[in-house]
Amino acid sequence: MSRFYNLSFKRQIVSLRAISVLSVFFFHLNLEYFKNGYLGVDIFFLISGYVITQSLFKNWNGNKLHTILKFYVKRFKRVYPNLIFILVFVSLIFLLIIFFEHFLMNLKNVFYSLFGFSNIAYYLGGNDYFKDIGNPFLHTWSLGVETQIYIIFPFLFLFIISFKKIRNDDNYLYTLSLILFLSFFLFVYLFDKNKSLVFYFSIFRLWEFLL
Repeated sequence: MSRFYNLSFKRQIVSLRAISVLSVFFFHLNLEYFKNGYLGVDIFFLISGYVITQSLFKNWNGNKLHTILKFYVKRFKRVYPNLIFILVFVSLIFLLIIFFEHFLMNLKNVFYSLFGFSNIAYYLGGNDYFKDIGNPFLHTWSLGVETQIYIIFPFLFLFIISFKKIRNDDNYLYTLSLILFLSFFLFVYLFDKNKSLVFYFSIFRLWEFLL
């Protein structure tokens, strides 16, 4: 399958990823020109959808179990070494420099981050990403979204590949577009009703990865 696609390393994707990360960074510095810099997260989700799809195409060899397992192993190696370093580093700062009781309070946030459901925990806890500056791990909500997408995306990919074998290209493209549209429609429909819900939950972000 991979012979039909250009799966080579693409510098423009890396450059776009850098722009998205810097946009979010400058947004948190409260710079006037980057007041909408938080949209860098949305750009990053779109890039992630592209990158993980390319990874699945590269690993595809006709064996579904092998493809899924290799994908999960690669994602784990890419995400968790950096994540663990950040969690330990920030936790030590809280322990040694700030307050011990704050350190104990943030252990639960470390737990949420490690197991990929910090976005759900912060929604249920009423944390506002744009106002809550007391939680140094609040930014891991986006990693929670990505982790949940990582879990379901290989199965969606394999479904589409299998669907393509028995139907024509147009039909499986329509199916993919329908899933994208439904996620986007829910995002738009619920945005004014519950902004926090659509902000934090992966189902309302799926369209960005599929785009």
